Amino acid sequence: MKKNAVQVLVVDYFQQFIRATISGKRLTAAGKKMSTGTIKNYEYVQKMLLEFESKKQISLRVQLLNRASLKTFQKEKNYWKRFYLQFSNFLYREKGYYDNYAGGIFKILKTFFNYLQYEKGLSVGNYYKTFKTPQQVLAPVVLEPAQLQFLISNKAFEASLCPCLARAKDIFVFGCTIALRVSDLMKLDGKSSQCDHLNPIEVDQLNPVQTDRSEEHTSELQSPEAISYAVFC
Repeated sequence: MKKNAVQVLVVDYFQQFIRATISGKRLTAAGKKMSTGTIKNYEYVQKMLLEFESKKQISLRVQLLNRASLKTFQKEKNYWKRFYLQFSNFLYREKGYYDNYAGGIFKILKTFFNYLQYEKGLSVGNYYKTFKTPQQVLAPVVLEPAQLQFLISNKAFEASLCPCLARAKDIFVFGCTIALRVSDLMKLDGKSSQCDHLNPIEVDQLNPVQTDRSEEHTSELQSPEAISYAVFC
């Protein structure tokens, strides 16, 4: 290998990427600090990369392409093409994720490579731009009024639920009643309501999750474990 063929480890720079986000060195397009939700998403992608490296017994690296030969460019192109295919297989088959979730992970990886190239000034090439971020179009499930009324008033059904599912049902019904999706529901606190008789759920029991729609990408990507904890426990 030539002396000028410098390589850097992905996980090392990904940790710098997270630290820069936490400290406020990296801001949104609107000049605001990244939300806690976005930082959690970055940390989860870091966890996925470490797990992938452990399973494959490799260390992901980026070769800096200053004055690189055509042969080196082609080698790097093939390297990241293989990574995309293998990491996609890991996310879909081993982790069981769907298009929208896997696409969110690759979107964060693109953001990371942009950070390397434009904020750190590293010549990393543009191979990462070929990472596809598929979006799955899901048909909405619409409840009929009778079905919603069942969830609200059927005491036998409610008694059959464990405490976590009963709470999840209450949050769902509350969201249907006031037309809020779960990401907005989880931002509510006791000050969000002007009514003293809100039932079936106490608003101040919801776990707040901060989101910022002005960020370079949505912060709705969170680990399934984190979402389950916030909604069901």
